[in-house]
Amino acid sequence: MPLRAFTDDDARELPPGFLLVLSARSGAGKSTIVQHILSLPSMRGRFASAVVVSPTSMLAGKTPTQFACIPAGLHYRGDQLTEVIDKVIAAQKKARQAGRLGEVLIVCDDIFGSVHGGQGQHNTRFLEFISTRRHYGAGVAVICIQQHLKCLAPSVRAQVSAFMASRPLTYNDRRCIMEWFLCRRTIDGSKKKTMEEASRILDEVYSVSPYAFLFVNAASKEQEVRDTVRVALVPNGGKVKDFRLRFATPKLSGQSNKPDPAINDVSNSVEPASDGEAQDDAPEDTGFELDLGPLTGQR
Repeated sequence: MPLRAFTDDDARELPPGFLLVLSARSGAGKSTIVQHILSLPSMRGRFASAVVVSPTSMLAGKTPTQFACIPAGLHYRGDQLTEVIDKVIAAQKKARQAGRLGEVLIVCDDIFGSVHGGQGQHNTRFLEFISTRRHYGAGVAVICIQQHLKCLAPSVRAQVSAFMASRPLTYNDRRCIMEWFLCRRTIDGSKKKTMEEASRILDEVYSVSPYAFLFVNAASKEQEVRDTVRVALVPNGGKVKDFRLRFATPKLSGQSNKPDPAINDVSNSVEPASDGEAQDDAPEDTGFELDLGPLTGQR
């Protein structure tokens, strides 16, 4: 059975408070494929707010060079990861007490490759948060983007809802992908046959295009590996249209989130993760009262 293409139906199946891990080499289009996924209809009205933690998204100044669909005022540096997590949790608890439940998205870009304070696989606060993220409000969804597959902590890997990867450059990375995500069912009790089928799946994915991404629905209940795999490509020659992620109004208990085209602009006192340049005068849609307040060490 040939592999199917990744569509909005697959994005819609991501569970509340999902964890999507994406691994790809530098220049493979990691941020582009994430922008494409966030542009899909099921994503654009799903979240009540979103934040980006990235060492590079605001290097150009006041305008994001990556994940521009999320307002600049909600981009933070990598060393602010722990504080962002704590403040998102506090905001979700406050929203729950008010009877308003909304799913929040955190995009973590290239945080696993560092062991500095506040980021990386050795950040115990982050590892604890990954295990409990689904229980805050309507859940906190996390997209983790990284270059090095081996930097993925085992405790994080065990929580993965979906996994994506560009073509692996080494045999070790290829073997890790097959063993971790493409061996949910043993074929005829044989490890050799199981790994051979996993290898065929990888070859089939990457034969579609040099820019193809493997997508695995790790949360799926399907037994056949092929039923969990999709081939993800950015359409239009890899160019993502400009768009602003549309936030939903947090639901009252028992209701469903609905996108609100007239969400009130929220005053966010946090400066963007730039060198302190002024933001545009035009107000930005920063979601549902997700005012994290000033973070320590903000430039």
